[in-house]
Amino acid sequence: MRTLLGDYLLQHLQQASEGTLPARVFHCLRAAILEGILAPNTRLPASRDLANELHVSRNTVLNAYEQLRAEGYIQAHTGRGTWVSETLPESYIQVSTTLTYAAATKEETTQTLSHRGASLLQHAAASPYQWGAFVPGAPDVTEFPHAE
Repeated sequence: MRTLLGDYLLQHLQQASEGTLPARVFHCLRAAILEGILAPNTRLPASRDLANELHVSRNTVLNAYEQLRAEGYIQAHTGRGTWVSETLPESYIQVSTTLTYAAATKEETTQTLSHRGASLLQHAAASPYQWGAFVPGAPDVTEFPHAE
């Protein structure tokens, strides 16, 4: 039994010629997710069924599913199937870009520290009394050979 997703993937697999077959299946599935053909919270076909429709081995589909899962596009639940993630990785990229822009505009405004903050910042360097064993951030220099 052929599905619309199978037809879509077959059409795009025939057009894609670069990369290994699992990589091409991965790119076709990711494109279907990003284009909205596979909407969030949509169940993906079983790997055996999709492999039969695409005329590829089940391992090819499993590799593509594993790559999609590793990149956050799908979620696999034992006994319940594989589903398109509700939040796609691209939404995180857009949020981080917005946050970076907000941080950049915040840095442009001049901020001054309080007296206590300035005092803490002045004494942020390592103390000269920190030499010896078992001091965080300082090696025990007595064990190093000295060139004299």
